[in-house]
Amino acid sequence: MRIETFSSGRGLPNQKGFLFTFMALVLILSIMALNSSIQDSKNDSQKFLELARLVSVNNKFSNIERSAIDFKKSGIVNEFNQRIMPFTYNIDSNSISVLQNLPLASGEANSFFDFMNLFGVFLEDSSYGNVFDGLNVDVNTVQNPFWGGSAEKIQFLIEPFCYQFSLNDLNGSSFGESKSGKCAENFDLQKIRRFDSNIVVRNFSEDFNRILCNGGACPDNPFDPSNPQPYYKIAIDDSNCGNCYFPQKIIANHFDPNTDTNISILCQGISCRSKSIDFVLNKGFSVSRNSDSNYSVQLGMAVSFDSNIEQFYFLDFNYSVRDSDFNILKTNNPQAIS
Repeated sequence: MRIETFSSGRGLPNQKGFLFTFMALVLILSIMALNSSIQDSKNDSQKFLELARLVSVNNKFSNIERSAIDFKKSGIVNEFNQRIMPFTYNIDSNSISVLQNLPLASGEANSFFDFMNLFGVFLEDSSYGNVFDGLNVDVNTVQNPFWGGSAEKIQFLIEPFCYQFSLNDLNGSSFGESKSGKCAENFDLQKIRRFDSNIVVRNFSEDFNRILCNGGACPDNPFDPSNPQPYYKIAIDDSNCGNCYFPQKIIANHFDPNTDTNISILCQGISCRSKSIDFVLNKGFSVSRNSDSNYSVQLGMAVSFDSNIEQFYFLDFNYSVRDSDFNILKTNNPQAIS
């Protein structure tokens, strides 16, 4: 029997070539994996930085909102808000009430315009914020003539009802449907249950002597919970008025919100000094008095809804926070996005 043997060195060059090729491939794949790992690390780092900047933008945006717009606060923040506003207010679950002078003294409204515009200048000042956090703030708020504008109205939105409280000028105030694009829900008249107002005549020389409702006598009817129409009640306090005389001091009734109800507290006679106080009730509730501020009355207004108030904030303060490095923009004004 013939037995053939093979040398152990036979074919070695081919095996060495294969091993070298395999090791080179492993090295190349390792280098590629390392590069990919480095790139992934860079991407992860970039994403982390971008996320961190996004958090910074959100935090600054929220801080401005709490300071300049959101007025549904309690405690110290609420007390501070009351000092800068031309009226005081209270929110009690499903109702909001305001107390003010009618007409306002010009200084009462001007101080509010001054504060909001100065606060906007402060926020935009790079020495305040941008130098520290690299974020730019742009503010656009309502301006009266002292700030180069012509605004007379100050507006606050009540959510989730798409309802607003407005100081229309020095001589008027109102609750009514908001036309703002910032409403979270559409206005629904069925959510309004009642309006209340108190008038305190403070000047001894006033001489009111008549009340007219749509040109005639005024009702005084109790609230009926089963009546789907809204209800109003107006109370007059003339205890400090030496020349006032009213046959009735309470006007109250359910009313049709699709038809204007006009109520006037006035003086009729040749020697009258007092200017009328005029109410209009429909889908809203407005009060006006064109009078010298020396003859201002104390006006209380309140509106009650069928559910709790979630927000009460200043409408005319538009602002944006931008991080230019990461092209991040957050704004409460969609028109700022272009």
